[in-house]
Amino acid sequence: MMKYRRATVLGIVIVLAAFFLGLMSVDSATAYESKLNTIAKKGQLRVGWANWFPYIHIDPKTNKISGFTVDFYEEMARVLNVKLVWVEDKWATLVAGMAADKYDMICNANKSLSRLLAAEYGGPIARTDMRYLVRKADVGPGKKFETWKDVDKKGVRLGLAMGTTADKKLTDTIKQAEIVRLQGDPEVILSIRTKKVDVYATDEMTLILLEKEYPELTILPGVWSSSEMGLYVPQGDQILLNWVNWFIWDMKREGKIEGWLEKYEIKGVSVVPTP
Repeated sequence: MMKYRRATVLGIVIVLAAFFLGLMSVDSATAYESKLNTIAKKGQLRVGWANWFPYIHIDPKTNKISGFTVDFYEEMARVLNVKLVWVEDKWATLVAGMAADKYDMICNANKSLSRLLAAEYGGPIARTDMRYLVRKADVGPGKKFETWKDVDKKGVRLGLAMGTTADKKLTDTIKQAEIVRLQGDPEVILSIRTKKVDVYATDEMTLILLEKEYPELTILPGVWSSSEMGLYVPQGDQILLNWVNWFIWDMKREGKIEGWLEKYEIKGVSVVPTP
């Protein structure tokens, strides 16, 4: 009789445990819904972006956003058959904005450890070279700079746009130069032209354009780093991540990424082959 009671009680415990575990699994399943599903249901794709000329910027002639990134996401919205909605933010707060559900994903951005800790990285789309911009008067034998290796030394003021990939990369590697963080790229450009900083660090394409626009500035010889450019989706959303990785692969396969880079004459960038 005792054995029978014990077996009965044990059976009840097992049944109850299975019941509650079943409820937990149902709750977990209903609590999680991929952004890919909500994008399809709402019929719109919200993309967070920050100014990164020439990839994405406001065209002064049309007063509309333009660039490689725009073409990329217009094609993504077409494939998804949804409306594309742009949500402007700042580089320093893009990941936080996505976590707060201001947008569904972050437009093309370089890969960095701090972003990887807070979001899922899709890509790579391409690889960008990172270089330094200085005043021409400071370059030459016996002067402040000859190559990029001369930047990290005492007395050099290195201007960085807060929250950018250059900021994140150089914070951990610069040992002697003084890092001056500013609110955005325009402020750093103004600061180097007015001699408040000595160096501006960012991707090569941006510096090529600035060198053309401001004859008193020049790019130092050598590449101090390179960075993968991809996009970011909310942390833990494997379904959406799988889809954007497929989309990037398909755009490479069709040659569209190379075509968009050529269209906007973007240099210092190479398409990274996908296995």
